[in-house]
Amino acid sequence: MRREKTLIVIGIILILASTGIYAISVSHMGVETLSIPGNGEKNITYNLTYGNYTLTMHTSRKIYYAFRNSSGIIAEGNVSNQIIKKLGHLNGTYTLTIKNMEENATVVALTLKSEKAMMSLSAQLTASGGICLTGLIFGGIGGWLLIRRRRKDVS
Repeated sequence: MRREKTLIVIGIILILASTGIYAISVSHMGVETLSIPGNGEKNITYNLTYGNYTLTMHTSRKIYYAFRNSSGIIAEGNVSNQIIKKLGHLNGTYTLTIKNMEENATVVALTLKSEKAMMSLSAQLTASGGICLTGLIFGGIGGWLLIRRRRKDVS
């Protein structure tokens, strides 16, 4: 009976470890939430190291965004729901300007991540899922062996 309980305990430990990996990965995702008043504007400055960057924004109202550096505008446009915009290889100081085009306040969730950071996040989430699956398998096998042994003991 010791082997079955050991498998169940290992399974539980693996599931808890995968939950911790997932929580740490998601907490470092870097989603910024901005509240912009009606017809208001917000500016965010980024100091970026060299990398291939992607901007993701989600909002419930119509907004205008402009991503620029000292040379001029890199990307701009209107967003009414969400956008995923590849900005290319960037390095240096950049400013993101977001303007609310409506009279009601809105909330904008945005991320600006390099391809390297997104790949790291993807690897961490995949590892978390694999560890969780392994824990479920160990726990399931341990539970099945425990039930089978108890049925033999009853007979």
